[in-house]
Amino acid sequence: MTIALLDINDKNWGAFVAAHPEAVIFHYPGWAGFIATCYGYRSCVVAVQNELGQILAGIPLLQVPGLLVGRRWISLPFSDYYRPLAIDQATLEILTDHLIGLQKSRQLPSIEIKWPLPHREEIHTVKNFVLHTLPLTEEPAGLFGKFKKGHRYDIKKALNGELVIERVNSKYDFEKFYHLHLKTRQRLGVPIQPHKFFDLLWANFLDTGMGFVLLAMLKSEPVAGAVFLMYKDTITYKYSASNSKYWGLYPNNLLLWEAIKTGCELGYKYFDLGNSDIANIGLRKFKNGYGAAEEDLVYSFIGAIPYNGRPGAAQKLLNRVISQSPSVVCQMTGELLYRYYG
Repeated sequence: MTIALLDINDKNWGAFVAAHPEAVIFHYPGWAGFIATCYGYRSCVVAVQNELGQILAGIPLLQVPGLLVGRRWISLPFSDYYRPLAIDQATLEILTDHLIGLQKSRQLPSIEIKWPLPHREEIHTVKNFVLHTLPLTEEPAGLFGKFKKGHRYDIKKALNGELVIERVNSKYDFEKFYHLHLKTRQRLGVPIQPHKFFDLLWANFLDTGMGFVLLAMLKSEPVAGAVFLMYKDTITYKYSASNSKYWGLYPNNLLLWEAIKTGCELGYKYFDLGNSDIANIGLRKFKNGYGAAEEDLVYSFIGAIPYNGRPGAAQKLLNRVISQSPSVVCQMTGELLYRYYG
């Protein structure tokens, strides 16, 4: 077996991902390419190959430049998780050892894999998140009956109100989600992604049938929205936004219910509700209320652990500034700083 560094658009890597049963949207090579293009990251795929050049295991790495925590190679930035793909445990072990060797030989400050790797002394692990996955094994009515009582009540209340769920069909309407997302980020005190990110997201995924956007409308006003990505047998709940003024109408519950029904109707097997901070009990209860299974999400670090996953003093100060400033500050900080987050 040999080790190769491939381009993220290598056709053999694309074929390997397409055939692998554990691949989700984050494995799709176009996802890594989208992130690299948007933020100007260097990229490669570390692959284990046999003597015929066939890929047996692999993982993409993107280089996130340093600002406060130093330069990092990550698989993958702005992705909830990334399981290394391998045909068996033996090739995964080989891939792991090479990643360790790569970090040492190139004196890389850190390689971060958003998944547990085989145990090695050189690998440190952090568990700050959990992952929520809902199997779509029944008709919508059967799944609905397994939701927590409070969730069923909230959805019924939303259905009996004035909310209407609309599917976004144009870039113009996608801008409605962007502005709602901007207000949400401002309220939370965190930078919004550069506008280029949303342009590329629309062009590469939403306008090509690999995802969809739902808006909860109250008359002509969008009060909540969500972006869902689709790949192979899984629908992934990736981005959401809402106007807190209308939370009493339960628009977020209604959006998720509509997306879950869509997944069932289209024949998907899983609905990925994304990760949650392990300390965010409220969000975890909200997602698990839909019957999702929760599992620990372990990140692996080769080399230094550049951060502990918790906001420091500088981040807390930035959060306060953004939340108390006009929305343009949220936009500007995102344009300037977002690429350093990863």
